[in-house]
Amino acid sequence: MNVKKTNWIPLFATQFFGVLNDNFLKYLIVFIAAFWMKDEKTLIISMASGMLVVSFILFSALAGKWAKIFSKRKIVIIAKLAEIPIMLIAVMGFYIQSIVFVMVSLFLMGLQSAIYSPSKYGLIKDVGGEENLSYGTGNMEMLTFLSVLLGTFFAGIVADLENNRFLILSIILILFSIFGYFASLKIKANEPELEKNLKDYINPISFFFQTYKVAKKIKGINYSVFSMAVFWFVGSIIQMNLIVHAEKIYNLNSTQIGLLMSIIAIGIGLGCWITAIVSGKKAETGLVIFGGFGMGINLFLISVFELSLTYFAIYIFFSALSGGFFKVPLNTYIQEKVKGRLLGQIIAYTNLLVFTFILLSAGVFFIIEKTSNTYWVFAFISFISFGITIFLTAKFPNIFQMALRLAMNFVTKFIFNLKIEGKENIPLKTGALLVSNHIGFLDAFLIVASMQRIPRFIIVKEMFFHKSLHWLLKHLLLVPVNEKGRKSNLMYFYESCQDEIKKGNIVVIFAESMMSRTGHTLGYKRGLERIARETNSPIIPFYMDNAFGSPLTFITGTQRLQNFKFKNLRRKVSVKIGKAQENNFTAFQIRQKTLEMAADIFENRIDENENLISFIIKNKIRNKTSFIKENETKIYFDHLFRKSKKIAHFLRKKLIDEKNIAIYLPKGIYFIESNLILHFLDKKVFILNEKFSKEDLEFILDENKIKYVFTEENFYNLNKKRELIFLESLDKSFEYAFISSKKKLFLNKKTDVSTVIYKKEKNKKKEIFYLIQIMM
Repeated sequence: MNVKKTNWIPLFATQFFGVLNDNFLKYLIVFIAAFWMKDEKTLIISMASGMLVVSFILFSALAGKWAKIFSKRKIVIIAKLAEIPIMLIAVMGFYIQSIVFVMVSLFLMGLQSAIYSPSKYGLIKDVGGEENLSYGTGNMEMLTFLSVLLGTFFAGIVADLENNRFLILSIILILFSIFGYFASLKIKANEPELEKNLKDYINPISFFFQTYKVAKKIKGINYSVFSMAVFWFVGSIIQMNLIVHAEKIYNLNSTQIGLLMSIIAIGIGLGCWITAIVSGKKAETGLVIFGGFGMGINLFLISVFELSLTYFAIYIFFSALSGGFFKVPLNTYIQEKVKGRLLGQIIAYTNLLVFTFILLSAGVFFIIEKTSNTYWVFAFISFISFGITIFLTAKFPNIFQMALRLAMNFVTKFIFNLKIEGKENIPLKTGALLVSNHIGFLDAFLIVASMQRIPRFIIVKEMFFHKSLHWLLKHLLLVPVNEKGRKSNLMYFYESCQDEIKKGNIVVIFAESMMSRTGHTLGYKRGLERIARETNSPIIPFYMDNAFGSPLTFITGTQRLQNFKFKNLRRKVSVKIGKAQENNFTAFQIRQKTLEMAADIFENRIDENENLISFIIKNKIRNKTSFIKENETKIYFDHLFRKSKKIAHFLRKKLIDEKNIAIYLPKGIYFIESNLILHFLDKKVFILNEKFSKEDLEFILDENKIKYVFTEENFYNLNKKRELIFLESLDKSFEYAFISSKKKLFLNKKTDVSTVIYKKEKNKKKEIFYLIQIMM
């Protein structure tokens, strides 16, 4: 589904104004109403958190049922309309300073939110489709915490106002509810068919056990729901503890506490946004491990050290950022795995458990804060964060492997300047055989970084079962095979690959069976044919270009490996993933497809101006004292650049009508200079190779209607009907130089500055030459 970005705006705006009003009201009560009962401030804070969530516990089951039998869009619209009179009740409570009225309004806001929450989050898939789940979920969560930020911040500012405070808070509460209602009217969604004759329970306890059994049938859903509940348990305690901690330890007022709370919202919102970008089209569950440990470490540091306000704010920000990494993948995973109208029931089930934990957090916070201090509260929730992360690492499907894949991806992006083409050719769910060329020991890193799945690699059986490595390699989901080439071992190898592909996994085969010592693609072994044929799976060709020469590849023609050096880091490496081929393709045909992909990548490299001209200009800009040394003479890049530009200006009128210009020169300074001149003149350049026959050269010139040729007097031996430009003579007329040298850059006699690659195609009457100039 190709979804316009504007289609998301109504749903995002509805979410934004709803959560904004919830939090603005909640923190008005914390900052203002708490002073109506000064001696019970901690109780008021706990009550405010509790009143907002009681409705979720009591009515989530009903909301889940309604999301299955009624239009989700209509439920959202009615709920947003009900928000307007609820805000009028809140305004009345602040006017008469009644703790009962404001708490009732907060309870009703919780009820309204509980009723439309399953429908609202269920609309993410209906608005954007499955391929946009990460984008929709990540941005919904980011806007949620942005609105928490603004709601908290506005509440702090309004609470500290001395004049017109009631008028301002009244206007804001009512306007936000009206904006949210009108936004909901604009939502457009493609909802699945309504369900009828349901036997769903609306009793919270019965509903919980019923849905637990349903969710148990879908791998990982109950773990996701439980982890979401723990996340909100931790987050709720952080919010409550932060208010008390900031006032007691740092003596902050309401506005300053609001700013500190805003830092949390910024951090978690940023974490949600980053997760949405990183995740792409699938739930990136590996981020959960990094997020969970990130929360635990930062909260533990806050609990152990007496920090200045600045450092406290930094640690709390990174705790929140980690929270975004933790939360969004779990939400997306639920959206991804649950199909149809069942999603509304699972979201309601999630809300029930989440808000039960939030209500529990209010009691836990009250007990710990009263019996010890705020530092112990931070220590407690840090250990909770560690505990849930370790639990997920052990229990959640493939989460350890996904985290490892992310780490490998990060390492790959650090070592290589990686460009990937054809990601869409990797199936998201079904199995396939991926056949790749084999360049070095980091090939697996490049393959892993090129897809959002966990591929299965082949490993020698003896290494797989080694005592010190077995646990790690087992969790990396590698496929063990016996190195010895007996028939039974080969059968085991084929069967292992077939089993993995039939399970829906991507199996990677380096069909050359050994690493290249020269960078060239070797012959492919025919074993891949049998694997593809037996599993009836597609074959995906995979090619890595320009990786030879990077760390842990062989030095050409030797058994020695390239070391990690700054000069071979950040090497431009291109990966191309081909379209899936039928399983009856031979090894030879797959290799031919790979070589065709290699040619395509090579052509793209040229199109991206990785050539002589960009090399000269880049070095000229980088350092004006860089030079080339030829025949013991130094020619500075800056000098060469300026002189070529001047000559180009001189020749502009003479060559204004010419599109094609030829260069017929030996490799050297004049060859480089002529390329630069023609670059400034924006001409199409044809390099005439001195090894071509005279007839071939004349054919090229005639076929491309080339009139002018850059050359030397003693070098040119072709037809005199051409207009010849002798660069040596021109060069002396524009000679001037720049002095000093700090950086020496040599192009010695063994280095080709540029070369010509050509091929001939037989056409009925003539031969056509394709000439490509490249930088070596």
